[in-house]
Amino acid sequence: MREVISRRLNNGDLPDVLVIDGGVAQVNTVTAVLDELDISLHVVGIAKSRDLTRGDYRSGQVDRTEERLIIPGRTNPYILSKCPPLFKIIVSMRDEAHRFSRRLHHKAESKRVLLTWLDEVKGLGEDVKKKILTQLSMTQDELKEYTINDLMNYFGIKNTQARALWSHLHKST
Repeated sequence: MREVISRRLNNGDLPDVLVIDGGVAQVNTVTAVLDELDISLHVVGIAKSRDLTRGDYRSGQVDRTEERLIIPGRTNPYILSKCPPLFKIIVSMRDEAHRFSRRLHHKAESKRVLLTWLDEVKGLGEDVKKKILTQLSMTQDELKEYTINDLMNYFGIKNTQARALWSHLHKST
């Protein structure tokens, strides 16, 4: 949190208010960074409702706190249900931030998970990799038996692409 806020604040244009997704600890971290950078900026934190049930979940009754704003210098948080329009705006902001971060996380994770050995071949574009994958019906060891011309003809790729593929297949031998 400290690093992200420091980087964001060093980029110039500052907002009127920083709305932080988190409770007292996150708000205190941000205000400490602001103090270090000698920046005067309002900060509030959005604290989700918490489950207050202790131990026995079989009772069926779950006590929860309310959604609240953490405001530095105020001893008690502001309960958002006191102002339904503010509640709606703040919760929508938090939910959008969560949706955005989940989308980025899933995008990064899918790139990490969906890699093939072709992604290691320098000089092959995405379209060529897809073309090779759709036509691929043999192992890498079987492909090693092919010449550059064989690879060009089999996959219907250019000489430079076939050469890059051939080089990759033979680099460890």
